[in-house]
Amino acid sequence: TALSYSAFWRGVTLISRDVGKLPLHIDRRVDRGWVNATEHPAYNLLRHKPNEVMTAMVFRQTITGHALTEGNGYAYISRDEGAAPQELILLDPNRVTPVRHLGALWYVYEFASGEKRKLLWTDVLHIRGFSYDGLVAYNLVHKMREMLGLAMAREQYAAVFFKNNARPSIVLQTPQLMKPEAQKNLRDSWERIYSGLSNAHRTAVLEQGVQAKELSINAKDSQLIEQEKFS
Repeated sequence: TALSYSAFWRGVTLISRDVGKLPLHIDRRVDRGWVNATEHPAYNLLRHKPNEVMTAMVFRQTITGHALTEGNGYAYISRDEGAAPQELILLDPNRVTPVRHLGALWYVYEFASGEKRKLLWTDVLHIRGFSYDGLVAYNLVHKMREMLGLAMAREQYAAVFFKNNARPSIVLQTPQLMKPEAQKNLRDSWERIYSGLSNAHRTAVLEQGVQAKELSINAKDSQLIEQEKFS
């Protein structure tokens, strides 16, 4: 996933965590400005505890993370018989589909069981990013998939490169004709003895005319350091 790319993870967690730390109040206008509307039924939900299983900070951080990565963050507003909000329940953004029907905006939520439920827009808190229609925001990961894929591949290449003691690929060349089983034994013994950081700088002993030749370019030629800085 995109969050396995360290730079992307760092950006998402920094922003969502800082937003989560910010206090969220409901204010009421008075003659000389604004005061906290602590009597409002949604005040405690946004400021302290939105539901039974998470704090307000965790809620704000999570819904912000959804909006940053998926483009949309959703929460269902559970109400009592008098329509006062009782809970804010996070929704999986990949299971929510906003639709317009007969002039009204609805959010269709699909449960893991496959059951679908229509939610009126007044019962859904929707945090959206940049969008084409102002209704559904673009999925950031989908829009950046080529760049993120390239960066993730670069990280994987670097991990394998340094796992192998930062050595390029090696070709073992011999003037003798070797059977497939003998080739496999030679390759396995070489990798067992000389691959990995724990075997760094060991002296190779080659017999029967076997020669070791580098096949690929090194870190400097491949600009591995420069690519890591760019990432």
